[in-house]
Amino acid sequence: QIIRHLEAGGQLLRSEIYSHEYPFHDRCGNPLIYFATPSWFIRTSEMREQLVAANKDITWAPPEVGSGRFGNWLAGAIDWSLSRNRFWGTPLNIWICDVCGGQAVPTCRADLSEWTGRDLSELDLHRPHVDVITFGCRCEGCNGTMARTPEVIDCWFDSGSMPFAQYHYPFENKELFESQFPADFISEGIDQTRGWFYTMLVISTFLTGRSSYKSCLVNELVLDKKGKKMSKSVGNTVDPMQIMREVGADPLRWYMVTCSPVWTPTRFDLEGVTEAQRKLLATLENTYNFYTLYANLDGFVPGMDGESAPDQLDRWILGRLQSVTGQVRRDLEDLHLTRAAKAIGEFVSDDVSNWYVRLSRRRFWKGEMTPDKRSAFTTLHTVLETSLRLLAPFIPFTAEELYRGLMGCTGMTDSVHLQDFPAVDPGLIDADLEKDMATAQAVVGVGRSLRQESSLKTRQPLGLLLVHSDDDRVRRMMADERLTGYVCEELNVKRVGTVDDPREVALLTAKANFRALGPRFGKQAPLAAKAITGMDPGKIMDLRRDGRVELEVGGKAEAFTFEEIQVVEEGVPPYVAGAAAGLTVALDTTLNEDLVQEGLCREIVNKVQNLRKKSGLEVSDRIRLAITGPQAVMAAVERHAGRITGDTLAESVAADGELAYKETFEIEGMEIGIALERV
Repeated sequence: QIIRHLEAGGQLLRSEIYSHEYPFHDRCGNPLIYFATPSWFIRTSEMREQLVAANKDITWAPPEVGSGRFGNWLAGAIDWSLSRNRFWGTPLNIWICDVCGGQAVPTCRADLSEWTGRDLSELDLHRPHVDVITFGCRCEGCNGTMARTPEVIDCWFDSGSMPFAQYHYPFENKELFESQFPADFISEGIDQTRGWFYTMLVISTFLTGRSSYKSCLVNELVLDKKGKKMSKSVGNTVDPMQIMREVGADPLRWYMVTCSPVWTPTRFDLEGVTEAQRKLLATLENTYNFYTLYANLDGFVPGMDGESAPDQLDRWILGRLQSVTGQVRRDLEDLHLTRAAKAIGEFVSDDVSNWYVRLSRRRFWKGEMTPDKRSAFTTLHTVLETSLRLLAPFIPFTAEELYRGLMGCTGMTDSVHLQDFPAVDPGLIDADLEKDMATAQAVVGVGRSLRQESSLKTRQPLGLLLVHSDDDRVRRMMADERLTGYVCEELNVKRVGTVDDPREVALLTAKANFRALGPRFGKQAPLAAKAITGMDPGKIMDLRRDGRVELEVGGKAEAFTFEEIQVVEEGVPPYVAGAAAGLTVALDTTLNEDLVQEGLCREIVNKVQNLRKKSGLEVSDRIRLAITGPQAVMAAVERHAGRITGDTLAESVAADGELAYKETFEIEGMEIGIALERV
């Protein structure tokens, strides 16, 4: 028609037939063709300013979706093509006269009943039933017949109407609707910037002048582990039901929320799900099992009468729990789920399991219920109970099972999901103690790495650990015998001391961080790196003390920080040294006969405990114990008999004996026989 029109007007310069590409349907494979068709529109272009203004009141996570992708879409909003030429869907409620072209828009069955003169209160308002409804033209003086236009409404209009349609508003439930409008939170995929997010905002802005939701969390796609889009035809899809059957729903949930922020594409790796099971859920369950085992042995019930004596560790972990609770609440309010989940996970793993429980074990092992032991039980119960409430939104099934088991002895049978989410008690927070304990944990972390690098087992005692720091608080902390006692216990060293100059125990060198230098210095990055690697020990000490240092690059003074410079510390024999968080940590690796004997004793205790477990003994069972081996072994056993009997619940240690369970072990190249039986 266009060609004929141009030709008739003498305006056609050229006409030809040419080929071009059309797509195929991505699922069924049928060929598709684009062509223009008449449509009904909503004039959204006239509301751009109102839509942009309403969007500014929404909290987006991440913010750049609201200000960028979605905001740009609103700023260029075009009229909404509302109608679809399909059978299924909500029929477009517009009736058109066959004579004058007039239009009528019924709002309910009552309108249709009135206009047709028939009772249509039971009419199914879908095709084909509604298509046969006709009535006389509503226009004055016209005798035509009105029939429904054949189109249905865009299904996204249905979705966008959800806030109103769910309560049949404004026809019913006005107070209920207004009490819940706008919604606090919605969440969907990034593709919904042109779908649900958009249609809800448009309809709500048309009707109320504001958004129907206050905040929106946007999630990206889940890709395969190579970063490719999952597709059944490619064969790289993952069956979530199979994963849940094999590993469980909670490990999958925990992996998905912690591996990366939900608004970034997730490269799915099944090994990560298994790691999530091991790192958090197994640790949480082991801590729960530790508590319930000893609580049941001692008959401990939370709230039981009796004096408690909270020690420094109790005060620290309870304060740390409050700090983590505050962080989690802030992160959840900011819609940063990954940060919140990681904070809880690190607390359970690093602070509770690998620090508090490890350092408190002997308190639970005591025979009688002392105030100190009661405080340990009370503290760990509080930590577990609160942690499970924090974790409930992330791992609902595990949290429910453990919570019911934990609270069963108190008579509470309600679900964890019916409890209040934890609130912060600022009075329990001791910021200075948290910093000091974090320093102790950092020292232990470096010390463990040094042991591993030097092939020194943790069960082998060492004589001395030295720490250097330019921070006055750290130096004061290192003078606290209780805090350094934790370091001694965790690293198995006899004494912790300080050193005024790290160069007494380590050689200091500097390495360049090219990732930071490149964007800053460009082609001069090699010159900057050369200046860094050429730093003398004095300059390195300046950097450690001040956090910055000036170096000459290309004839110009430039300031550098730890972001661009990595300080490497190599121990001066007999020390091995390392650094972290502004600390220099050095271990004296010298071993004398006393240390070797004690290390041998600790290895023997470990083997006895393994044999106890293998023999099916309860942790509370007392035993008879016999140990045989070379003279070096027997000398160590004789010297440390008290420790061996105390740690293994043995009545005594004999040099031989025919006991029920016997096994031979090899320790440091020596063959050792261990036999035991229940008393």
